[in-house]
Amino acid sequence: MASTHRLFLLAPLSSALLIALATPAAAQPSTALATVTVTAQQAATKVATPSIETPQSVSTITETQMSQRGVSTVQRAADYTPGVYSNQIGASNRFDYLVLRGLSDGSLSNTFLDGLKVMGDANSHSSMRIDPWFLDSIEVVRGPASVLYGRASPGGVVALNSKRPEFEQGGKLRFRVGNNDQRSAAFDLTGPLGEEQRVAFRLTGIASAADTQFGPAEEERYAIAPRLTWDMTDATSLTVEAYLQDEPEGGYHSGVPYEGAVIARNGRQISNNFFDGEADYDAYKRTQRMLGYTLEHRFNDRVSARQLLRYLNSDVTLNQVYGFGWASPT
Repeated sequence: MASTHRLFLLAPLSSALLIALATPAAAQPSTALATVTVTAQQAATKVATPSIETPQSVSTITETQMSQRGVSTVQRAADYTPGVYSNQIGASNRFDYLVLRGLSDGSLSNTFLDGLKVMGDANSHSSMRIDPWFLDSIEVVRGPASVLYGRASPGGVVALNSKRPEFEQGGKLRFRVGNNDQRSAAFDLTGPLGEEQRVAFRLTGIASAADTQFGPAEEERYAIAPRLTWDMTDATSLTVEAYLQDEPEGGYHSGVPYEGAVIARNGRQISNNFFDGEADYDAYKRTQRMLGYTLEHRFNDRVSARQLLRYLNSDVTLNQVYGFGWASPT
């Protein structure tokens, strides 16, 4: 049978134990507390709003948190986020399945990048995904948000905020290796152009590959995102951007029956690395392109106008053989 599905993913598992010891009451030296910075969000209101003033439940996943946890997909970045179920298809990394507040319908189509919807072709195999290396933060808005975003799951939306050009020189390189032969190399460069410093650029890219726990299935991804910001006046700016991604190997996206995998069937169990496809036939290749711009004009400190436009395109090749349950004993 022909169909499609996707691969595994690895997330570092960590735990911490906090022990409080009761001590007799005694005079303690005064301690100066560190300054607390009040954070803001913009996903729930589409304007920067202090979290304490936002009348909706929002969780923010920062770039630092994603880096510390070593995530390689938005799906894994959303692990440990309240109200988010991120293991709908188990060890598959081909798409970012994000179930919000238990509403699985639309788990592929509630993702937005910089306020615009990312193509989520639900129940097919051309849904796009963004590598978290290109993101500054992820905001998970729980509860209905269609008034601001249009069609979306009643459970909420996942707002991705991309890295933007900065007018200060900066950059970094990252190299990573891991189990299942994981390896990746990534770069991120930004800074001003010209003496007037009216123009800034950002160039971000990554190349990554890994084996999976399922025999011949592999993952391979290359992506690059050039961005250019032009401060046309002190109040008007234009940002043009592109996101280009090629995946010659899309990994694993299938499964085996509960009976036989989790519980024994006829006294035997299926190995957790069992591959149910055909190695010489199965293939998943995806090329995605995004081109767009953001034009913003600030009338004063409280009022601004913003226009965004993005063109999306995705080419997918899918060949797959997969199991459809146990054969009838008759």
